[in-house]
Amino acid sequence: MTQEDYESLGKFDLIYFTGVLYHNPEQLRFIQKLYDKLNYGGVLVFESATTRKRKFINENVVEIHYPKTYRDTTTVSHLPSKKQLLAGFKWQDLKRFIIPNVTKKKITT
Repeated sequence: MTQEDYESLGKFDLIYFTGVLYHNPEQLRFIQKLYDKLNYGGVLVFESATTRKRKFINENVVEIHYPKTYRDTTTVSHLPSKKQLLAGFKWQDLKRFIIPNVTKKKITT
């Protein structure tokens, strides 16, 4: 997408953005671009993969996968922790957000 195409998109009341951020090497810049495309009072619905390493889960860190990428994908070179994502939103001055309490449960049959 060219800069001209991006600018011609206008602004939105709702941006639904799931499963994309961790494929982008410039995650904070991407969050800023999304924020810039929201109308005043608009809503950004956001979901992202986060660090898989247990020791990083409660830290404000980014898990780096380089030179070997995550699961041998060509696009996932780093996974932020939840705290890192929140820091990114605060850096962008996004003050109102809801974080659902989602936990991974083991399913037994």
